[in-house]
Amino acid sequence: MATTTPTGYTIPAAATRLLGTATTAGWRTLTNWTPASNTNLPFLTIQVGRRGPNGRVWHYQITWGSYGCVPGRVRLSSSLARTPNSPQWHNGPSLKAIHAVITQHPVSPTPALGVSA
Repeated sequence: MATTTPTGYTIPAAATRLLGTATTAGWRTLTNWTPASNTNLPFLTIQVGRRGPNGRVWHYQITWGSYGCVPGRVRLSSSLARTPNSPQWHNGPSLKAIHAVITQHPVSPTPALGVSA
């Protein structure tokens, strides 16, 4: 796995927007480019997630693949999710729905020591 974008490729605008929404809401993010084992065509995996009150977890993994694309391009290929209502990995929702969940469940800032909330 690599965090650097392969030569000739760019992170898709939809992935950049998702990362921006997650970062603004205080969620953790991870971006990885990985070459496919037998074709050496890269794919991009974005993960966004957070742990909420009472151990509730939201974790989304979205993958864009370059197979069948012109060189330098990737397209959305899969979305997986773990949510408080369905904690095992399952098919994830649309990017629009993921944005909505992130916006509805931002990380609350931790008060500074000695400051009551």
